[in-house]
Amino acid sequence: MVLNLQSMQPKRWLNTERLLDWFEQNKIFDIIFGDSLHSECIKKSYSILDFLYHNGRIQRREFDKMWECATKKHEAYKVGILKALAFLATKAKIDDLKYLFAKLKAIPLTEVDKFCLDLMKAIAKKLTGDDSFAVQPKRNNIHQGPLIGP
Repeated sequence: MVLNLQSMQPKRWLNTERLLDWFEQNKIFDIIFGDSLHSECIKKSYSILDFLYHNGRIQRREFDKMWECATKKHEAYKVGILKALAFLATKAKIDDLKYLFAKLKAIPLTEVDKFCLDLMKAIAKKLTGDDSFAVQPKRNNIHQGPLIGP
């Protein structure tokens, strides 16, 4: 009798697509950057943002939502969201960087602050290929490696 060891391997039910679908069905991005906005959720969202961006789930609509929250809500949210956008800028594609830069250019000069300049700096460094400014999320003991495997 020959055993087929592959059939004995446990099936891996959670994969990237299923997790992305779950995020979408449960509106995770909208919870983080929606009406129930909370600065601590924004601070803890970097791994989720990274995962969503690298899997094509952060598009112009999501950038617009983040930008609207940063410019139309309380100052505490603005700081957190601009820091999150600076983090995304270190990973973003050129078209997304240009899109974010256009949003920054539209801010009246009297309203530009340190956090707008930090975002601008992250965009400029990424466009010039200088990764020395890469904004990294604070590591905790919960998430030490990739969010999910292939």
